[in-house]
This record gives sequence, structure tokens and C-alpha cells, in this order.
Amino acid sequence: MTVPLLFMEDKDEKTLSPLEARVAFAGMLDNAEKWAREVWRKNPQLREFYRMKTLAQIDDDLHSWDKWEDIRDDYRNGSYTAYFYNKATGRDIKKAIHANSREELKKILLAEARSFEPDPDDHRKVMREYFNDRGIDWMTRGLPTCWQEYDEACLNPGYDGSLSWDEDEE
Repeated sequence: MTVPLLFMEDKDEKTLSPLEARVAFAGMLDNAEKWAREVWRKNPQLREFYRMKTLAQIDDDLHSWDKWEDIRDDYRNGSYTAYFYNKATGRDIKKAIHANSREELKKILLAEARSFEPDPDDHRKVMREYFNDRGIDWMTRGLPTCWQEYDEACLNPGYDGSLSWDEDEE
């Protein structure tokens, strides 16, 4: 059995053996992180897409707080976890979220989001994993053209931009 090369522009169908296809796929995956870092550097809109997608997720979490008493209880009791990226060590610091008000929750979620922003020059584990995941995603789906396409799923596509990434605007 042979596998057609769908990405070839040549009209002549080219095929790979199953072993060659696996090797080519492994090579693609191995280079996904490096490729995503270069794509990030060359496409500054990806930074804004990332920020907007993240703010939309926070907005969705805040709407859940407003709508559901059981979610409010879970946040009050520390059932949800926040991951704060420590830039000095390159590690995530895991903390239970204990929020007794919407404003408290908003402050915690924004602080968590602001602690991590993709940096193509940071080669620590968390960033390697991030860029590898994005690279695999973008290689298979294509680069996003709007913030709603930035990640695999957008839980809040109608987000109105009401939250700010910059701390001084809060």
C-alpha cells in the first residue's frame, strides 16, 4: 500500500511506502516546534490572536460564574486550578483558585493569563510544548486567519473585547 503525498503541487501523483510515510510524518512532527517559532516571529498578528483567544476564555469563565451557582461554589472551594508561568524558572506553578467574588475570579484569571505569553526565544519545557502543539495544529489545519481560529476550539466566538490584556487598563 502506498500513501499519496497530498501536499505536492505536482499533478503527477507521488506516493510513499508506509514506512516512508511514517518517517516523513515523524520528521514533520519533529520540526513542528521550530517551524511554529519561526511562524510566530514572522506573523505578529498571532500574538494578538493568542491574547484575544485567552481573554475570550476568561470572559466565558466569568459568564459561567454569573450563571451557575455550582460553578461559583467550585471556585470558592478551590476545585479549579490556575497555572502561573514563572519566567525565571520556566515552570508552571499550580495553584487552587479560591475566589469569593466575580472580581476576585477575574483578577486571578487575568493574572494567570498574563503570566504566560508565547515567546519564541524561550526554549524551556513549557514553551517547547506550547510551540510543538501549535506547530502540529497549524501544520495540519493551516495558520489561523482570525482569533477564533487560533486554537482547536473557541468557546466564546462572540467575545466583545471587553477585557484588557494590559494590567494598567484594568
